[in-house]
Amino acid sequence: MLEELKQFNTIGDRSGILFLSRQIFCEGVSNAELLRNKSVINPEIRLNPKLSLKFLMFLDLIHISGEEFSLTKKGVYLQNNFENTFYNKIGLLVIKRLIDLKILDINSIKIETRGSVVFYELPAFPLNAAIFRNFLIEIGLLQNIKGIYYLHLPKDQEESFVRTIRKRHRLISQDELLKKLEKQREQGIIAEKWVVEYEKRRILNHDLIEKIKLISDIDIQAGYDILSFNNRYSTHYDRCIEVKSYSDNLHFYWSKNESEIAFLKGDNYFLYLIDINKISNPNYEPLIIKNPKKVLHEDNNWIVETQTYLISKIQGIDF
Repeated sequence: MLEELKQFNTIGDRSGILFLSRQIFCEGVSNAELLRNKSVINPEIRLNPKLSLKFLMFLDLIHISGEEFSLTKKGVYLQNNFENTFYNKIGLLVIKRLIDLKILDINSIKIETRGSVVFYELPAFPLNAAIFRNFLIEIGLLQNIKGIYYLHLPKDQEESFVRTIRKRHRLISQDELLKKLEKQREQGIIAEKWVVEYEKRRILNHDLIEKIKLISDIDIQAGYDILSFNNRYSTHYDRCIEVKSYSDNLHFYWSKNESEIAFLKGDNYFLYLIDINKISNPNYEPLIIKNPKKVLHEDNNWIVETQTYLISKIQGIDF
C-alpha cells in the first residue's frame, strides 16, 4: 500500500480532504461507491476517493473489505474529536508514520522560533513522499517557505509530537549503541588475539613464550589486556599491554583506570594501536607506545580531549 501511495502526489485539495473527512467521520458513509458518487457530483472539491481511502487505511483509521469500510479504534477516536482537533490529530498521525518508516529523519529536525512561537524545520521530503508532504500542507500544518518546510503544532499536539521524537531517539540510540558496542567488542577481541600472536612472533625464542597471557576477560579492572615479556632475557612479566583497535582514523578512548595503571607501570606499560583493516596483511606492524601516560601528554602529535565530566557536590557544603 505504501508503494502505491508513493506513486501519487496528492489525494485531493483542502476542500476535498474536508469533504472526505466529513463524509466518513460525521455522515457515517461506509461504502466506497457511495463516496465516489458523492465526490463526482461535487464541483467544488478535488478528491481521489479510491486513493484517499487507501491513505486512511495506511494511517490505520479504517478497515476496507471490498466496497465497504469501517472505522478502526483510531478512527472512532478521531470521529469523537472531529470538530475541534481533527486536522491536527490526523496530521500528527501522518508525521508519526513518516518517522516510523524513516521517511523523515528525526536527527535532521531543527527548532526555529518566531517571537514566542516554535516551528519545527523538517528535512526535505523525498520525491516519493510528495503525497504526505502535500497532505500536511493542505491541512495547514506544514508551511513551505523558500523551499524549507516548517511544522507548527498546537500545544497538545506538540507535546505528543515531542514524545514521539523522544521515544524514537531513545529506540534509535539504544539500537545504534548496542550495534556499536557489539562491533567494538568483536573488533577488540580480534585485535587482542592478533596481539597475542604478534607477541609470540616478536619474542620467538623466549622460553616462556607460551606464558603470554590474555587477561582482559578475567580481570576487567587490571587496566590492560595482555601480560607479556619485553625481550627474550625477561624472567618475569614485564610488559603490560593495553590493546586499542581502530578503523580508518586513528583514535581511541582511554579509561581513567587504564590511565592510572599506565602511570603506575611506567615503562612497563604499552599501548598497542591496531588498525583492524590491516591486520590481515602479514607485514603489518602495530603502532606501539611505551609509557603512554608520559608520551601522550608530552608529544605534540597527540590531542588528549576530555569527553565527559563527573560532577559531584561536596557533602556538607550548602550553597
